[in-house]
Amino acid sequence: WAATVGAAIQYWLGRYFGTRLIIRFRGFLGLTHARQERAEKWMRRYQVPAVILLRLGPGFRVILSLVAGASRIDFKWFVPSVAMSATIWASIFMGLGWALGDEYENLISAIENNPIIGIVIAIGVGIMIVGFIVFRLRRRIFRHL
Repeated sequence: WAATVGAAIQYWLGRYFGTRLIIRFRGFLGLTHARQERAEKWMRRYQVPAVILLRLGPGFRVILSLVAGASRIDFKWFVPSVAMSATIWASIFMGLGWALGDEYENLISAIENNPIIGIVIAIGVGIMIVGFIVFRLRRRIFRHL
């Protein structure tokens, strides 16, 4: 319930303030007026699948609720979509926990016994995060070089 209530609050914030914030930070976001209109049109067209699928992606959960509110998608479809997405998200991680079972404890034990394993994992995760950010911002980064 917490995910759904939080998303509903973000939806209403987006509904009241979202468009003004988007217009104000359009340049920072690399968003033209035409792109904004296309995104809002797409959001209104694919309300339920857009909310469900985009909330499952990393980094989209918070911004999606604000954009959904700014796009004025129907709140009566938004809330069940968020609840379904949260259920899918929780099911994925519960399934992973069930599938990993005792292997999780073995991994933690290996990291405690050999901290280099933890360092390698942390570096790997860091590289993935930086790679994701560069991938998402590549046009803006390379446009200024």
